[in-house]
Amino acid sequence: MRALALVVSGVALVLIARRLDRIDLLQQLKQMRPLWFLGALGAFLISVSLSSWRWHQMLKVTGTAINFRTSWRLTLIGHCFSALFFGAAVSDLAKATLYSRWFGFPVPRLLAASVLDRSTGALSTILYALATLGYGLWAAPRIHWQGVEWVPVGKIALGLGIVLVIMAVLAVVFRAHWLPALRRFWLEMSKAARALRSRSGVALAAVLVGFLIQVMVSVILGCCLRAVAIAPIPWVELLWTFPVIGLMASVPITISGAGAREGAAILLWTTFGITSATAFSASLLTLSVNLLWAAAGAVLLWRGGADQSSPES
Repeated sequence: MRALALVVSGVALVLIARRLDRIDLLQQLKQMRPLWFLGALGAFLISVSLSSWRWHQMLKVTGTAINFRTSWRLTLIGHCFSALFFGAAVSDLAKATLYSRWFGFPVPRLLAASVLDRSTGALSTILYALATLGYGLWAAPRIHWQGVEWVPVGKIALGLGIVLVIMAVLAVVFRAHWLPALRRFWLEMSKAARALRSRSGVALAAVLVGFLIQVMVSVILGCCLRAVAIAPIPWVELLWTFPVIGLMASVPITISGAGAREGAAILLWTTFGITSATAFSASLLTLSVNLLWAAAGAVLLWRGGADQSSPES
């Protein structure tokens, strides 16, 4: 699966790069403003810290929290898996497995904390998407999609139907392997959900933190765009495009969004007068931010271990 994602990203980047003016692209990268790139790295650090705090609160709910430093380290390690493999599901499983191996907590209970974490994050994403949609309707001009050929809805539905049928068949064939684990996980999840309902303040704070995380994701892309842009940027009209591009980059068929992010940025930003080379360069810088922090997570994973402390109450 990782090899397939790498192929998809590589092919997409090559196809996009071949359509660009190489001299213009190199000029964009040479004139990069380092301070804005450092700003993007800092925004990612803030995002990781906020994600760590939210996950740490869910670990407290399930009685598996050690300390914030450990949660922060495991979150960054999880980002390494998320960036280099297939998204949040692999990241959560990797975090739960390592946490269980290091501290002895049952994996189903740790996965229950991760589901609570993702659930509050999903609610934050919905709120952010609604805010983005409202802002886009107010600020963005009408976009004329010239030269874009859309895939027919019927073909998309057929493809999704085939995938769902295959997944259903595999689920039935291998039910003896996953059904008992699913039952154990559901029991832990039910207990965790009841505990979270009694802590409404924690749930609200987690949703607000998730909203800030989404803002930081857009800030990273905005800093990277400012780092390479030469011409003035119409920020007021452009802001709504950042979460849309981030959503496209999160589709789990690429390595850290490579290829999907660049294509979406070019498609959207060129309608605002931003050159394709600038959009491509900004997307590559965003990819490098993700990969640099993924490398930091890989270093933490290589060092292994964590603070052998007693769980927090």
